[in-house]
Amino acid sequence: LADSVNLSGGTHYLAFADEPNLNYPSYASFARYFASMLGHYKALPEARTAGVRIAVPASSRLLDGPLRTSAAGRRGIDWADQLLQEHAADIDALAWHEWMTRDLLATRRYRDRVRAAAELVGIDASGRPRKALLLDQTNISCGNSLSLYEQDTHFAALWWMSVIVNASQDGLLDMLSWFQAADEPAYPKGMLRQLDDGRFEMKPVGLAQQFIARHWLDQVHALDNSSFELDVLALGEAG
Repeated sequence: LADSVNLSGGTHYLAFADEPNLNYPSYASFARYFASMLGHYKALPEARTAGVRIAVPASSRLLDGPLRTSAAGRRGIDWADQLLQEHAADIDALAWHEWMTRDLLATRRYRDRVRAAAELVGIDASGRPRKALLLDQTNISCGNSLSLYEQDTHFAALWWMSVIVNASQDGLLDMLSWFQAADEPAYPKGMLRQLDDGRFEMKPVGLAQQFIARHWLDQVHALDNSSFELDVLALGEAG
């Protein structure tokens, strides 16, 4: 928190836990921890002045629940709803992680989840979510579930493009992040691969991200696409 205060300018979203619906023994134990940490944040008013904002800690999957026993009672959207009821005035964003949508024909689930998140936080008079929506981690698989086919082929590039199109379709999402940036020795999951001589090179998904960034425009325009097999996103310049 002190480091974020020392950064000049911008908005810094702070979450007090990682995938609490997966990692905490119960909602009650997580809620107690969140309230305690929120107290520390509010005791440092210069943090808000410096642009530090509070996010509902990212759940493991918003609608399906985490990949563990009793998942039905641990859905991210349910835990987020309870937390918002208790601390709505102090929360600025809703975050979550989305895993295990491996089928290219199933990526429209991302649009469904963004819409569900927007419905949870509410929409303001200008049509924007009342709190920022942050899908701050996603990948084809979660944890140590990996395959070279998923992570190091053009399939990953197509998957990432499809996820971006569907998650962005309604212009409601503030952030979408591929997990992770660069491969680690036992965790080859990045957009970059590390070569034996220590250099890095782009994997197909990294090249796809470069292409997307080059052609991304300021605004998303509504578009009715009736073709299930084709992902389409309409973008335009502001003004």
